[in-house]
Amino acid sequence: MHKFTIFTLGILVASVSAIQSQTLSVQFGSTFEGTTASIFSNEAKVGYVKSDASDLLAMGYFSDGYNVATGAAGISDSASLATFLGNFTPMHSDSFGNATADGFFPASNPSVAEQGVGKTAYVMTLADVSSWANASSASEIGLFTDAAFTIPAGAEPTPADFDIRTLTYDSVILGQQHLGETLTGAFAGMTGNVYASQAIGNAVPEPSTYALFLGVFSLGFVVWRKRAVKNATK
Repeated sequence: MHKFTIFTLGILVASVSAIQSQTLSVQFGSTFEGTTASIFSNEAKVGYVKSDASDLLAMGYFSDGYNVATGAAGISDSASLATFLGNFTPMHSDSFGNATADGFFPASNPSVAEQGVGKTAYVMTLADVSSWANASSASEIGLFTDAAFTIPAGAEPTPADFDIRTLTYDSVILGQQHLGETLTGAFAGMTGNVYASQAIGNAVPEPSTYALFLGVFSLGFVVWRKRAVKNATK
């Protein structure tokens, strides 16, 4: 009986170990180095208000084969935003109500299950939503990433560290990066890098779009000019 009990216990321990998931300890959000901080803001460069708790910070990755730049350029309303977000897998999200100061989200290090190994991680801001469940109703969106943000494999029982805090990102897909700004509020007297979101539908047209507009305008002008000359001759 004693041997059987030990044998059974051994099977249980092995089973628990086998099903224990590999995890990551993710650190993302704002950071502070020396006298410079990185904060997140709305389009007007006003840091997301801590007391409001109606803005969201998320991190995650996109589906294989999805063209992020093209998808981002196509966001014009809640429907296209929902389509865009449907290709994004959030690994973790949190409300700016948990920020320590307006726009400054401290290092968040939740343990998340291993996923998206080898993919590029993105940091996303969404204005006027407090949870991922209603993310598609956001009024503004910001999307930032860096070439160094490759998601590693998880580990157990101690999660593997994945730190993507940074003062600067090397790619701003949606929104604007304002470097060396004079900060206010809790950071008065300091400088910082502000990562602003952009209003839904305010995507900057591609050069080809500008060329199309110019071509249509030029054609219209030529037609108008010919008619004006013809009328003047009469």
